[in-house]
Amino acid sequence: MSLSQQQYSNELRALLATEIKARIMRKIQDAKYFFVIFDCTPYISYHEQMILIIRFVDVSATSTTIEEFFLTFLKVDDTFGDGLFCELQDVFGAFELKIDDVRYHGYDNGSYMKGKHKGLQKMLLEINPRGFYTACGAHGLNIVLCDMATTSSKVIPFFGIIQRTYCFFSSSNKR
Repeated sequence: MSLSQQQYSNELRALLATEIKARIMRKIQDAKYFFVIFDCTPYISYHEQMILIIRFVDVSATSTTIEEFFLTFLKVDDTFGDGLFCELQDVFGAFELKIDDVRYHGYDNGSYMKGKHKGLQKMLLEINPRGFYTACGAHGLNIVLCDMATTSSKVIPFFGIIQRTYCFFSSSNKR
């Protein structure tokens, strides 16, 4: 592919991404109220990153449906409640979303996220008391399963075998 073809291809992708984001944002703004889902995880380069997902009731179609869209990755330098809240405010400003329109917010079980005194939950509730916090069920289930797996003397070797089998097949050649 020549340089001009590559530039054209990159420009076309950027235009399509911009249009898709604009349509998603119109749907969210038409719905007015939405649910915000955050999750932080360490990235391969040892930086913390947070994802932002918005769930809302889509009223723009003929039948009302619940929609959920991944909006962005955020590089997080400060993983404490106030740092996460600043990231949230910045991304909401960039997407022209209002914190007052958040009706539910959910995230992992880290104290910096759900903390009642200094966590993201507290900071969000100070500005928008109508935004109810909902614990992420998937993270709660993961914690329960991890604790269960470590209590049985038969389960630990079983998952060890599964892990070694996975590693063997994932590193082998395709043929």
